[in-house]
Amino acid sequence: MTSAPASARARLARGSLWTITGTGIQYVTAMLASIAVARLLGPVHFGELGLARSTIVVFTLLAGASIAMATARTVAGMRSVDRNRAGRVIGLLISLCMIAGVIATLLAVLLAPTIAAHVGAPQLTIPIAIGALLISLTVGGQVMQGALSGLEAFGRASRLLALEGVLNALLMTGGAWLRGVTGAMIGLVVAAAIVFVARQIALVTTCREQSIPIHYRRTLSELAVMRSFVGPAVLSGLCMPPFEWLARAVLARQANGLAEVGVFGAAYAWAAAVLMVPSQMSRPAMAIMTNLLAEGNVQEFRGLRRDTLFTSIVAAALAAVPIIVLAPWIMRAYGAAFGRGTFVLVIAVSGAVIGAASWALRASLLAAGSVWMQCLQSLATGVTLIAVFWFTRAHGAIALAVAYAAAWSVSVIIQAFNAPEVSKR
Repeated sequence: MTSAPASARARLARGSLWTITGTGIQYVTAMLASIAVARLLGPVHFGELGLARSTIVVFTLLAGASIAMATARTVAGMRSVDRNRAGRVIGLLISLCMIAGVIATLLAVLLAPTIAAHVGAPQLTIPIAIGALLISLTVGGQVMQGALSGLEAFGRASRLLALEGVLNALLMTGGAWLRGVTGAMIGLVVAAAIVFVARQIALVTTCREQSIPIHYRRTLSELAVMRSFVGPAVLSGLCMPPFEWLARAVLARQANGLAEVGVFGAAYAWAAAVLMVPSQMSRPAMAIMTNLLAEGNVQEFRGLRRDTLFTSIVAAALAAVPIIVLAPWIMRAYGAAFGRGTFVLVIAVSGAVIGAASWALRASLLAAGSVWMQCLQSLATGVTLIAVFWFTRAHGAIALAVAYAAAWSVSVIIQAFNAPEVSKR
């Protein structure tokens, strides 16, 4: 047995350990902050905050926030063979995303009154307009975070994730205490600005250490990368979020809808926690698998793909079991009004275990360049989500949790049928 596969696994273990540590801190602080903010605001206002944040997420994704993994994949494939080109691609992606972010920010500000009125909460106009400032900061920051992952600077990327989590938790909670929903959004904007500067410093330092010059001029020659991979990857990230936002908007317009959105938001935060290890493992896994394929190590790629899938499912299941057992106490921690969401939490967390497999399969498919299939998969997942929720929406937050479980199931089925094409590379 050669030592090369062990080396690939060691790279994944190192990258995953760093990424999971940073994200773990981010998730724990976010969870504590969500409990604190929920108790400060109550179900209705907490639902308003969740709706405002999900609205900003849609605009952010339209501007290209899903570009992080695409950036990581592109940089990972170039850094060993053409450092100058890797630097040009990094500069091009940062420039394009910042321009798109500014445009999306202005659009969100202009549409804030219309959106708030559409979801039946005109009081959200100002929070949405303030939250629009997050768009450029998030999009630019995600490109930098993706570049750090592609360069395998997992330690720095991890520390930035931890910093982001701590700042978000402290400033959002403080803002909610001082000024309610609007204050919470202000806190998130300030935190994002600080982390944006920190990520820029980290990327410049890492590129200097690896002799990769970042170019912001004469980068248009690299637009082919946008057409061949980055563009489709970003499009893939755009397919699902609009359906997620629409489902929440429909839920919000029902009787007691904002409270239902608040209950679902609390439960879904724990589903996201179950997905923490799989989603964060997929980042270094995708970067390393891309690098292995660029070097022609197909056998190592296959072994790493198998290990990533197995570890993701087991990690998600181990995280889900105690949450399901403690579900009644977890929901009551948000406040007495959230206690009725126990079953919502159980369904959401159970569905997240299926989602874990989807994250692992997505990493290997993106590494192998199967981006257009990911677009179709994301679109099918989004359509499934809104269709299942629409026909069961009378059940409120429970229906949305069931819809997510169904959507993740469809995602895994499509990805699994596409897997044989990857194995032939």
